[in-house]
This record gives sequence, C-alpha cells and structure tokens, in this order.
Amino acid sequence: MVVFESRFSAVVAGNRTLTSLFLDEMQNRGPAWVIRDGVSGHVLTGDALAMAVPRVAGFLHARGVARGDCVALMLPNSPAFCVIFHALLWAGATVTPVNPAYKPAELSRQMAKSGARLIVAASTETPTAAGIAADDQVLVDLDAGDPLASLVGDPIPEQPAANPALLPFSSGTTGAPKAAQLPPENLVHNLRQTQAMLRVEPHEVTIGFLPFFHIYGLATVMNAFFLAGGRLVTQRRFDAGEMATLIDRHKVKQLFIVPPVATMLIGHPAAAAADLQSVDYVLSAAAPLGPRLQTALEDRLGATVCEGFGMTELSSFSYIAPAHLPRDGSCGLALPGVRTRIVDPETQKDLAAGQVGEMWLAGAQLMTGYKDAPEANADTLVEGAWLRTGDLASIDADGYLFLHGRLKDIAKIRGFQVSPVEVEAVLTAHPGIADAAVIGAAGPMGDEMLFGFVVPQPGAELPAEDDLLAHLSAELSSYKIPRRLLPIDEIPKSPAGKIARHELRARADAWVAQQR
Repeated sequence: MVVFESRFSAVVAGNRTLTSLFLDEMQNRGPAWVIRDGVSGHVLTGDALAMAVPRVAGFLHARGVARGDCVALMLPNSPAFCVIFHALLWAGATVTPVNPAYKPAELSRQMAKSGARLIVAASTETPTAAGIAADDQVLVDLDAGDPLASLVGDPIPEQPAANPALLPFSSGTTGAPKAAQLPPENLVHNLRQTQAMLRVEPHEVTIGFLPFFHIYGLATVMNAFFLAGGRLVTQRRFDAGEMATLIDRHKVKQLFIVPPVATMLIGHPAAAAADLQSVDYVLSAAAPLGPRLQTALEDRLGATVCEGFGMTELSSFSYIAPAHLPRDGSCGLALPGVRTRIVDPETQKDLAAGQVGEMWLAGAQLMTGYKDAPEANADTLVEGAWLRTGDLASIDADGYLFLHGRLKDIAKIRGFQVSPVEVEAVLTAHPGIADAAVIGAAGPMGDEMLFGFVVPQPGAELPAEDDLLAHLSAELSSYKIPRRLLPIDEIPKSPAGKIARHELRARADAWVAQQR
C-alpha cells in the first residue's frame, strides 16, 4: 500500500465540543463586535453571542427539541444562523442545513431523508408549502431590530452531543443528494486541521458570503476562521458590488471563494471600480479555478490566490495551499492527519508520486457514512477507513495535490480516456472564450463523442469554429478535440461552482435528436 502522509504534525482535537469551544472564544472577545449582518446591520458582540446560545438552546428545548432530534436550519447567512446553529448543537440536536432557495418539493425531500422533526426558517419563507405543519416551524424575522428576541428562553447547560451532530447533504450534480453523517468529534478535528493551515490576525474581518448551509461556508468561514480570532460580515445572498464595498470598508485581507466569484471580482463593473488592494490571500475551492482565471484574479487583487480540496463527506477541507506555500495548479498540501492513496481505477493497485489515479482519503474528519444508503456506503467507503472521492488526482514529490477531473466525468473516445477538465483548460485559454465546459455523450451514430460548450467574452462575437479547432489541435491529441462546439450564454453551475454536466448532457442529447 502506498500512502501519502501529511507533512504537518497531527493536531489534538481534545474532548471538547465545537460549541463549547465557540462559547469560550466568544467570552474571550467580550464587548468587541464579532459578527455583523451586511444587509440589516444587526451586530453581535462576543458577550452577546456567548449569552444568546444557551438561551436560544433553552427556547428550543422548551419547544420539545431533545438530544438526538434532527432539526432543519433553513436560514440565509446572518448572525442569527450562527447563534441558532450553535444553540441546536448545545441542546444536543442534530443539525441538517437546508438551502433557503429550495423549492417545496426539495425541502420536503430533505426533511424526509434527514428525519427532521422541526425546521427553523426565515419568516419570509413558506415551509408550510412543503407540507410542514405550523407547529413544526420556528420562524425568524431577520429584519427585526433583534431577530433573536422571540427565541429566548431560560439558559440550559450543554446537553450530551448527538451523533451525528451534523447531517449536511452532499452535492446532487452526479446523483440524488445523500446525507453525510458527521459525528461531533469530526467537526472539532476538522476545525483544528483547517486552523493549522490558516493565518488569522486578531479581529481580522472576512465576508461571509459562501452559503452557511454548504460545508465550505459552514466549517471554514463560520467556524474555523471565526474561532481563530476573525470577525464576519455576512451576506444573505452574494452580490458582487456589495461585497466589493464591504471589502473596501473593512479592509479585508483574506477571501474564501468559489470560481464564479473570481469571475465576478474581475468583470463586475462595481467590483472593477472598487479598491480591493487590502486582499492579500484568496482561497478558492469546490471546483477547479483554472490557470487563466487564477492569474487574472492575482493581477486584479495583487494577492496570492490558492486552491484547496474538500468534500461534505470529509467535514470540509482535506487539502489547502497556505498563503506561504503556494504552488501553481495545485490544491495544496494535506491537512494534518490526512492520509491519501492514488489508486488505479481498473487494477485497484496503488500508484506512486506523479501518477494519475482515483484519490482515496482517510482521517479523523471522515464521515461515518451516508444515512440510510447502504449501497452508496459500500461503493464509497472501502477497505475499512478509506473514502473513494471519485476524483482523478496525482501527488507530486513534495506532497502537492493536482486534480485531473472526475472519474465519472471521464469520456471514452475511440478507446482513449479523456478528462473534460483538460480540454476545458485549453478552450478557456483562447482569448475569445470566457468560459467552457466539455462532456461526453452518445452521438448520432451511438458512439460516445465530445461536446464542447463555449461562452464568448462579454460583448464579443464567438470565435469562428475553425479558429477554435485550430487552437485545440495545437495543444491536444485529435481524440481529445470535441466533434461539436455549441455556443451557450452561460455554463450551468451549482451554487458551489461545480459544472452541472447533467444539464449539458440534456442539451447534447437534444442536438443529437435534431440530427436524426
């Protein structure tokens, strides 16, 4: 077995829960402000947060929330989200975060799959439409002077932690969403692992726009950065102009982003006019950033732009490129305690440094499994303690991770495997292309063929197909060149920035049907 160990010393998670550590940190902050709603201006100090969590937990306990009960938290980013999240953990509940943009059918499915008996949502939402009884709802008015005023009860002591403590749902872009079971100790372990890779100055501010219902925003921004001494200004919905204003106002030094945000920071008129020179480190994750976009963002900000790799199933990050240890094109180095194998997908044999195979990961931050999904668990959790990520990757001699696409996204053209990521990188390097995506799908003759979807630069015409094909031919073998290039206004992506390839396959299928 060839195992790549982290080059960093293991962290000690200890026996404390995430929320007890959170309350200690808030008490240390005292009267200083720690989190501010960027929309309403609602602000909480360390003292206020430390007092609010046990009191809101008391309110929830009085509403019948008991240890092990699952509660859905369906709020946009806000100080209230932070308080209620930790109050639920303090009360011994399991939290399943829900996307506030969900339609009733999507919400109903998550409630059913998670087993949630109560939902906490914004008063502007309508959980009743999803078939949730009014008695099973707690509604929060985020625009009130004190959104938490109606949620205050008698404070209670910390209750024994539920297992799982967190039940987030993994991305559904490649299949039905599944609930990843994360025990309480996983949350603390990943907190310590992530903090070991970040450098946060006391009272440093960042913008909390990454959705807190997503593991990246929840674990890295709302917890790891926050508990390392930082302050948060939250955005309920991402707005490039508003974010640029907040960066300038608070002299933000570090940003945690996904690739679509990088595009906005470069091209949005309000962002282009703003002073963003305070930013010196950007960490991007959830989808490949690409060399051209990375370089453009570095030029715009004058900052070090790095990438990381994480998964819901891993409690968030497992690889991060720290500001002082960047490497172009890589997703950085393994967090303390993370173990990695690169496995040949066909032979299941371990591969050495520099070779490309499926990445398998292990460590104390790994989920215990998907809830009520034995087949998915058998396919994903193998050989005792290893998570099959489904990502094609390689590790260089210094331990840096490089991604080469998704295993399930790999197309087989004329017997050769083709990674869409490789072809996309060449397409987006063309000066006339703003964005691109590549998929494999059945062509008119039934054989698999490559389709390229291309977005022209803003205000420009799409380059001639012959020009694009010549550009591709100069960089790629013939079997890697799409047989059909289709114009598209925008590449469909998930909120995390991952290409929604299933939508593109439907477009390719429609094109093929027209040819028959």
